[in-house]
Amino acid sequence: MVTTVRPIDGSKADTKANIASTHIIVDRLISAGKLLDALDLLCAANTEIHDGSIEKRMMTLRRDAYTELSTTETKVILRAENLISLNHNDDIPSIAAEDLNPITVLNAISD
Repeated sequence: MVTTVRPIDGSKADTKANIASTHIIVDRLISAGKLLDALDLLCAANTEIHDGSIEKRMMTLRRDAYTELSTTETKVILRAENLISLNHNDDIPSIAAEDLNPITVLNAISD
């Protein structure tokens, strides 16, 4: 969904009307469960209208929309050059706790 903020002529009345209409549209999007679309609208409005109520609402909605993002599936892309094959007949190398870091582990496994 692409929603834009209408251009303002710079008058206080026009700015207030644009802020009010932005909040109304955001309310409707939130009611419809479209938190990310509402957030996009607030971000667009924030670039056009510098108003504390928009910024405050945007910050609150970012927090609320985070749960929507965290439930989406992500795919892990494995590249062949990043995969290391181990010979299962070999012993697993031991590494001292103080030396445990990604480079040391990689070197121990690849030796």
